[in-house]
Amino acid sequence: MECKKCGNTLRNGENFCTVCGYYNDWKAAREEEKAKLDVDFDEEDDFFSTEDKKEIIVEEDFPVEHIEVETLLPYYVGDDYDFLQQKKFNWNACLLNWVYFLYRRLYWQGIIGLILSSLAIVFLNFYSMIIFVIVCPILGYSFNSYYLKIAKRRVEKIQKKNPRFTQNALETECKKKGKPVVILTLLLYAIFLAGTVFGIVTYTKNNLGGRYKKVNQENRLDCLNYLRTVYKDVERNPQYVYITEGTCSITNTTTTYYDIYLKGTESNHNVYFYYSTATGNMVLRETTEDKIEYDVKQKEGTITEEEKKILERLQEVENNYDKIYHLAEQSARKKDKEIARNFVFSREEIVR
Repeated sequence: MECKKCGNTLRNGENFCTVCGYYNDWKAAREEEKAKLDVDFDEEDDFFSTEDKKEIIVEEDFPVEHIEVETLLPYYVGDDYDFLQQKKFNWNACLLNWVYFLYRRLYWQGIIGLILSSLAIVFLNFYSMIIFVIVCPILGYSFNSYYLKIAKRRVEKIQKKNPRFTQNALETECKKKGKPVVILTLLLYAIFLAGTVFGIVTYTKNNLGGRYKKVNQENRLDCLNYLRTVYKDVERNPQYVYITEGTCSITNTTTTYYDIYLKGTESNHNVYFYYSTATGNMVLRETTEDKIEYDVKQKEGTITEEEKKILERLQEVENNYDKIYHLAEQSARKKDKEIARNFVFSREEIVR
Protein backbone atom coordinates (compact mmCIF):
# COMPACT_ATOMS: atom_id res chain seq x y z
CA MET A 1 0.00 0.00 0.00
CA GLU A 2 1.18 3.51 -0.81
CA CYS A 3 0.71 6.69 1.19
CA LYS A 4 -2.16 8.68 -0.29
CA LYS A 5 -0.31 11.93 0.33
CA CYS A 6 3.33 11.41 -0.62
CA GLY A 7 3.26 8.01 -2.34
CA ASN A 8 5.71 6.36 0.08
CA THR A 9 5.40 2.56 0.22
CA LEU A 10 3.94 1.36 3.53
CA ARG A 11 4.38 -1.99 5.22
CA ASN A 12 1.41 -4.25 5.91
CA GLY A 13 -0.76 -2.82 8.67
CA GLU A 14 1.23 0.45 8.85
CA ASN A 15 -1.30 3.31 9.13
CA PHE A 16 0.99 6.31 9.59
CA CYS A 17 3.45 7.26 6.83
CA THR A 18 7.07 7.24 8.05
CA VAL A 19 7.92 10.09 5.65
CA CYS A 20 5.11 12.64 5.93
CA GLY A 21 3.19 11.27 8.92
CA TYR A 22 -0.12 11.14 7.06
CA TYR A 23 -2.73 8.69 8.46
CA ASN A 24 -3.71 6.00 5.93
CA ASP A 25 -6.70 3.80 6.70
CA TRP A 26 -5.29 0.36 5.87
CA LYS A 27 -8.60 -1.40 6.44
CA ALA A 28 -10.54 0.95 4.14
CA ALA A 29 -7.86 0.66 1.47
CA ARG A 30 -8.06 -3.13 1.54
CA GLU A 31 -11.82 -3.06 1.12
CA GLU A 32 -11.53 -0.59 -1.78
CA GLU A 33 -8.99 -2.83 -3.52
CA LYS A 34 -11.22 -5.88 -3.14
CA ALA A 35 -14.24 -3.94 -4.41
CA LYS A 36 -12.26 -2.84 -7.48
CA LEU A 37 -11.11 -6.41 -8.02
CA ASP A 38 -14.72 -7.61 -7.99
CA VAL A 39 -15.73 -4.90 -10.46
CA ASP A 40 -12.82 -5.76 -12.76
CA PHE A 41 -13.93 -9.38 -12.82
CA ASP A 42 -17.47 -8.37 -13.70
CA GLU A 43 -16.22 -6.24 -16.60
CA GLU A 44 -13.89 -8.89 -17.93
CA ASP A 45 -15.10 -11.26 -20.59
CA ASP A 46 -14.99 -14.95 -20.05
CA PHE A 47 -11.25 -15.09 -20.71
CA PHE A 48 -10.80 -16.43 -17.15
CA SER A 49 -12.86 -19.29 -15.84
CA THR A 50 -14.48 -19.19 -12.36
CA GLU A 51 -11.72 -21.37 -10.91
CA ASP A 52 -9.04 -19.10 -12.39
CA LYS A 53 -10.63 -16.08 -10.76
CA LYS A 54 -10.68 -17.82 -7.36
CA GLU A 55 -6.98 -18.63 -7.69
CA ILE A 56 -6.18 -15.01 -8.54
CA ILE A 57 -8.11 -13.79 -5.47
CA VAL A 58 -6.27 -16.22 -3.20
CA GLU A 59 -2.93 -15.16 -4.66
CA GLU A 60 -3.77 -11.50 -4.08
CA ASP A 61 -4.36 -12.16 -0.35
CA PHE A 62 -1.25 -11.86 1.77
CA PRO A 63 0.20 -15.16 3.00
CA VAL A 64 -0.74 -15.88 6.60
CA GLU A 65 2.81 -15.88 7.92
CA HIS A 66 3.33 -12.30 6.74
CA ILE A 67 0.21 -10.86 8.40
CA GLU A 68 1.16 -8.87 11.48
CA VAL A 69 -0.96 -8.94 14.64
CA GLU A 70 -1.44 -5.17 14.46
CA THR A 71 -3.17 -5.65 11.12
CA LEU A 72 -5.79 -8.02 12.58
CA LEU A 73 -6.10 -6.33 15.98
CA PRO A 74 -8.56 -3.60 14.83
CA TYR A 75 -10.90 -6.32 13.56
CA TYR A 76 -10.81 -8.13 16.90
CA VAL A 77 -11.27 -5.01 19.04
CA GLY A 78 -13.89 -3.40 16.80
CA ASP A 79 -14.90 0.23 16.39
CA ASP A 80 -13.30 1.26 19.70
CA TYR A 81 -9.80 0.30 18.59
CA ASP A 82 -8.53 3.84 18.03
CA PHE A 83 -10.08 5.00 21.30
CA LEU A 84 -8.55 2.15 23.32
CA GLN A 85 -5.18 2.66 21.68
CA GLN A 86 -4.97 6.44 22.06
CA LYS A 87 -6.80 7.19 25.33
CA LYS A 88 -5.17 6.54 28.69
CA PHE A 89 -8.37 6.55 30.77
CA ASN A 90 -11.48 4.50 30.12
CA TRP A 91 -14.62 5.83 31.82
CA ASN A 92 -16.59 2.71 30.96
CA ALA A 93 -14.14 0.55 32.90
CA CYS A 94 -14.14 3.06 35.76
CA LEU A 95 -17.92 3.34 36.15
CA LEU A 96 -19.01 -0.15 35.09
CA ASN A 97 -15.78 -1.82 36.33
CA TRP A 98 -16.19 -5.63 36.27
CA VAL A 99 -19.32 -5.53 34.15
CA TYR A 100 -17.31 -3.88 31.38
CA PHE A 101 -14.74 -6.68 31.67
CA LEU A 102 -17.50 -9.18 30.96
CA TYR A 103 -18.72 -7.06 28.05
CA ARG A 104 -15.22 -7.21 26.54
CA ARG A 105 -15.08 -11.01 26.93
CA LEU A 106 -12.66 -10.92 29.86
CA TYR A 107 -14.81 -13.48 31.61
CA TRP A 108 -12.73 -14.88 34.43
CA GLN A 109 -11.40 -11.43 35.38
CA GLY A 110 -14.95 -10.04 35.45
CA ILE A 111 -16.41 -12.99 37.39
CA ILE A 112 -13.66 -12.92 40.03
CA GLY A 113 -14.03 -9.16 40.33
CA LEU A 114 -17.80 -9.43 40.82
CA ILE A 115 -17.39 -12.16 43.44
CA LEU A 116 -14.87 -10.09 45.39
CA SER A 117 -17.13 -7.04 45.10
CA SER A 118 -20.08 -9.04 46.41
CA LEU A 119 -18.08 -10.33 49.39
CA ALA A 120 -16.86 -6.81 50.15
CA ILE A 121 -20.41 -5.43 50.10
CA VAL A 122 -21.71 -8.19 52.40
CA PHE A 123 -18.92 -8.33 54.96
CA LEU A 124 -17.15 -4.95 54.87
CA ASN A 125 -20.24 -2.73 54.68
CA PHE A 126 -19.07 0.92 54.70
CA TYR A 127 -15.43 0.02 54.01
CA SER A 128 -16.44 -1.56 50.70
CA MET A 129 -17.32 1.92 49.41
CA ILE A 130 -13.82 3.13 50.25
CA ILE A 131 -12.37 0.16 48.36
CA PHE A 132 -14.54 0.91 45.31
CA VAL A 133 -13.46 4.55 45.30
CA ILE A 134 -9.84 3.37 45.11
CA VAL A 135 -10.34 0.45 42.70
CA CYS A 136 -12.55 2.18 40.09
CA PRO A 137 -9.97 4.80 38.97
CA ILE A 138 -7.29 2.10 38.87
CA LEU A 139 -9.45 0.05 36.50
CA GLY A 140 -10.11 3.15 34.40
CA TYR A 141 -6.39 3.87 33.95
CA SER A 142 -5.21 0.29 33.42
CA PHE A 143 -8.00 -1.25 31.33
CA ASN A 144 -7.03 -0.05 27.83
CA SER A 145 -3.43 -1.27 27.90
CA TYR A 146 -4.39 -4.50 29.68
CA TYR A 147 -7.20 -5.29 27.24
CA LEU A 148 -5.04 -4.62 24.16
CA LYS A 149 -2.37 -7.02 25.49
CA ILE A 150 -4.99 -9.73 25.98
CA ALA A 151 -6.45 -8.99 22.54
CA LYS A 152 -3.02 -9.39 20.89
CA ARG A 153 -2.54 -12.78 22.54
CA ARG A 154 -5.94 -13.92 21.36
CA VAL A 155 -5.28 -12.77 17.80
CA GLU A 156 -2.02 -14.72 17.83
CA LYS A 157 -3.91 -17.81 18.98
CA ILE A 158 -6.40 -17.35 16.14
CA GLN A 159 -3.51 -17.21 13.63
CA LYS A 160 -1.87 -20.33 15.09
CA LYS A 161 -5.16 -22.21 15.20
CA ASN A 162 -5.97 -21.37 11.57
CA PRO A 163 -2.64 -21.48 9.68
CA ARG A 164 -4.26 -21.92 6.23
CA PHE A 165 -6.72 -19.01 6.55
CA THR A 166 -6.36 -16.10 4.16
CA GLN A 167 -6.24 -12.59 5.54
CA ASN A 168 -9.90 -12.04 4.72
CA ALA A 169 -10.85 -15.21 6.61
CA LEU A 170 -8.70 -14.20 9.58
CA GLU A 171 -10.32 -10.79 9.69
CA THR A 172 -13.76 -12.40 9.77
CA GLU A 173 -12.67 -14.82 12.51
CA CYS A 174 -11.25 -11.96 14.61
CA LYS A 175 -14.50 -10.02 14.29
CA LYS A 176 -16.42 -13.07 15.45
CA LYS A 177 -14.16 -13.87 18.42
CA GLY A 178 -13.73 -10.29 19.59
CA LYS A 179 -17.32 -9.07 19.28
CA PRO A 180 -18.56 -7.75 22.68
CA VAL A 181 -21.33 -9.77 24.32
CA VAL A 182 -24.40 -8.09 25.78
CA ILE A 183 -26.87 -10.83 26.71
CA LEU A 184 -24.34 -12.96 28.57
CA THR A 185 -23.02 -9.87 30.36
CA LEU A 186 -26.50 -8.90 31.55
CA LEU A 187 -27.18 -12.49 32.63
CA LEU A 188 -23.97 -12.73 34.68
CA TYR A 189 -24.57 -9.29 36.18
CA ALA A 190 -28.12 -10.30 37.16
CA ILE A 191 -26.70 -13.39 38.89
CA PHE A 192 -24.19 -11.14 40.68
CA LEU A 193 -26.92 -8.78 41.90
CA ALA A 194 -29.12 -11.67 43.05
CA GLY A 195 -26.21 -13.28 44.88
CA THR A 196 -25.26 -9.98 46.51
CA VAL A 197 -28.80 -9.30 47.73
CA PHE A 198 -29.12 -12.88 49.01
CA GLY A 199 -25.78 -12.57 50.80
CA ILE A 200 -26.73 -9.29 52.45
CA VAL A 201 -30.09 -10.65 53.62
CA THR A 202 -28.59 -13.91 54.89
CA TYR A 203 -25.67 -12.21 56.64
CA THR A 204 -27.95 -9.65 58.24
CA LYS A 205 -30.36 -12.32 59.40
CA ASN A 206 -27.70 -14.62 60.83
CA ASN A 207 -25.30 -12.06 62.26
CA LEU A 208 -26.57 -8.52 62.52
CA GLY A 209 -29.95 -9.76 63.69
CA GLY A 210 -28.37 -10.98 66.92
CA ARG A 211 -25.61 -8.44 67.39
CA TYR A 212 -27.36 -6.89 70.42
CA LYS A 213 -28.52 -10.18 71.88
CA LYS A 214 -26.01 -10.20 74.74
CA VAL A 215 -26.68 -6.57 75.68
CA ASN A 216 -30.44 -7.10 75.62
CA GLN A 217 -30.14 -10.23 77.76
CA GLU A 218 -28.20 -8.26 80.36
CA ASN A 219 -30.73 -5.40 80.30
CA ARG A 220 -33.61 -7.84 80.61
CA LEU A 221 -32.00 -9.60 83.57
CA ASP A 222 -31.38 -6.28 85.35
CA CYS A 223 -35.01 -5.28 84.86
CA LEU A 224 -36.27 -8.63 86.10
CA ASN A 225 -34.17 -8.38 89.26
CA TYR A 226 -35.58 -4.92 89.97
CA LEU A 227 -39.13 -6.15 89.37
CA ARG A 228 -38.65 -9.01 91.80
CA THR A 229 -37.34 -6.59 94.39
CA VAL A 230 -40.35 -4.24 94.13
CA TYR A 231 -42.72 -7.22 94.02
CA LYS A 232 -41.51 -8.26 97.46
CA ASP A 233 -42.09 -4.69 98.63
CA VAL A 234 -45.67 -4.72 97.30
CA GLU A 235 -46.33 -8.08 98.96
CA ARG A 236 -45.69 -6.44 102.34
CA ASN A 237 -48.55 -4.05 101.65
CA PRO A 238 -51.36 -4.74 104.14
CA GLN A 239 -53.95 -4.14 101.40
CA TYR A 240 -53.97 -7.23 99.19
CA VAL A 241 -53.18 -6.68 95.52
CA TYR A 242 -52.74 -9.57 93.08
CA ILE A 243 -49.84 -8.73 90.74
CA THR A 244 -50.47 -9.87 87.13
CA GLU A 245 -47.49 -8.45 85.20
CA GLY A 246 -44.81 -5.79 85.16
CA THR A 247 -42.88 -3.53 82.82
CA CYS A 248 -39.46 -1.95 82.94
CA SER A 249 -37.94 0.96 81.00
CA ILE A 250 -34.25 1.82 80.93
CA THR A 251 -33.22 5.43 80.46
CA ASN A 252 -29.63 6.33 79.56
CA THR A 253 -28.58 9.93 80.12
CA THR A 254 -25.51 10.89 82.12
CA THR A 255 -26.48 7.95 84.33
CA THR A 256 -28.64 4.89 83.79
CA TYR A 257 -31.85 4.54 85.75
CA TYR A 258 -34.84 2.20 85.67
CA ASP A 259 -38.57 2.91 85.75
CA ILE A 260 -40.42 -0.11 87.15
CA TYR A 261 -44.18 -0.63 86.91
CA LEU A 262 -46.22 -3.41 88.49
CA LYS A 263 -49.77 -4.04 87.43
CA GLY A 264 -52.21 -5.82 89.72
CA THR A 265 -55.89 -6.24 90.48
CA GLU A 266 -57.80 -5.24 93.59
CA SER A 267 -61.57 -5.51 93.95
CA ASN A 268 -62.03 -5.97 90.19
CA HIS A 269 -60.07 -2.88 89.14
CA ASN A 270 -56.47 -2.38 88.05
CA VAL A 271 -53.84 -1.00 90.39
CA TYR A 272 -50.41 0.26 89.29
CA PHE A 273 -47.21 0.71 91.29
CA TYR A 274 -44.49 2.94 89.92
CA TYR A 275 -40.91 2.67 91.20
CA SER A 276 -37.82 4.46 89.93
CA THR A 277 -34.06 4.53 90.53
CA ALA A 278 -33.71 8.09 89.19
CA THR A 279 -32.67 9.35 92.63
CA GLY A 280 -30.07 6.62 93.02
CA ASN A 281 -32.16 4.17 95.05
CA MET A 282 -35.28 2.19 94.25
CA VAL A 283 -38.15 4.38 95.46
CA LEU A 284 -41.92 4.07 95.20
CA ARG A 285 -42.93 7.16 93.24
CA GLU A 286 -46.65 6.56 92.78
CA THR A 287 -49.48 4.07 93.31
CA THR A 288 -52.97 4.20 91.82
CA GLU A 289 -54.73 2.40 94.69
CA ASP A 290 -56.82 5.52 95.43
CA LYS A 291 -57.51 6.42 91.80
CA ILE A 292 -60.97 4.82 91.83
CA GLU A 293 -62.07 7.23 94.58
CA TYR A 294 -60.98 10.26 92.55
CA ASP A 295 -62.75 8.82 89.48
CA VAL A 296 -66.00 8.63 91.45
CA LYS A 297 -65.62 12.21 92.70
CA GLN A 298 -64.95 13.43 89.15
CA LYS A 299 -68.12 11.73 87.89
CA GLU A 300 -70.14 13.21 90.76
CA GLY A 301 -68.59 16.65 90.23
CA THR A 302 -67.31 16.91 93.81
CA ILE A 303 -63.60 16.70 92.99
CA THR A 304 -61.36 19.62 94.04
CA GLU A 305 -58.63 21.25 91.92
CA GLU A 306 -55.92 19.62 93.99
CA GLU A 307 -57.59 16.23 93.60
CA LYS A 308 -57.81 16.80 89.83
CA LYS A 309 -54.03 17.25 89.72
CA ILE A 310 -53.57 14.04 91.69
CA LEU A 311 -55.94 12.21 89.33
CA GLU A 312 -54.02 13.48 86.28
CA ARG A 313 -50.77 12.24 87.81
CA LEU A 314 -52.26 8.82 88.52
CA GLN A 315 -53.66 8.63 84.98
CA GLU A 316 -50.20 9.44 83.66
CA VAL A 317 -48.84 6.40 85.52
CA GLU A 318 -51.32 4.15 83.70
CA ASN A 319 -50.51 5.79 80.37
CA ASN A 320 -46.77 5.31 80.90
CA TYR A 321 -47.34 1.67 81.71
CA ASP A 322 -49.25 1.16 78.44
CA LYS A 323 -46.59 3.08 76.50
CA ILE A 324 -43.74 0.92 77.83
CA TYR A 325 -45.82 -2.19 77.16
CA HIS A 326 -46.22 -1.31 73.45
CA LEU A 327 -42.56 -0.28 73.08
CA ALA A 328 -41.51 -3.61 74.59
CA GLU A 329 -43.67 -5.48 72.06
CA GLN A 330 -42.03 -3.57 69.19
CA SER A 331 -38.54 -4.35 70.50
CA ALA A 332 -39.40 -8.05 70.81
CA ARG A 333 -40.48 -8.17 67.15
CA LYS A 334 -37.11 -6.75 66.03
CA LYS A 335 -35.31 -9.79 67.50
CA ASP A 336 -32.21 -8.09 68.92
CA LYS A 337 -31.51 -5.99 65.81
CA GLU A 338 -31.26 -2.98 68.10
CA ILE A 339 -30.71 -2.35 71.81
CA ALA A 340 -33.93 -3.02 73.73
CA ARG A 341 -34.73 -0.64 76.61
CA ASN A 342 -38.32 -1.67 77.34
CA PHE A 343 -39.44 -5.05 78.66
CA VAL A 344 -42.61 -6.83 79.75
CA PHE A 345 -42.68 -9.65 82.31
CA SER A 346 -45.49 -12.00 83.25
CA ARG A 347 -46.39 -12.86 86.83
CA GLU A 348 -44.78 -16.29 86.46
CA GLU A 349 -41.42 -14.69 85.53
CA ILE A 350 -41.58 -12.23 88.40
CA VAL A 351 -42.52 -14.59 91.21
CA ARG A 352 -40.36 -17.50 90.00
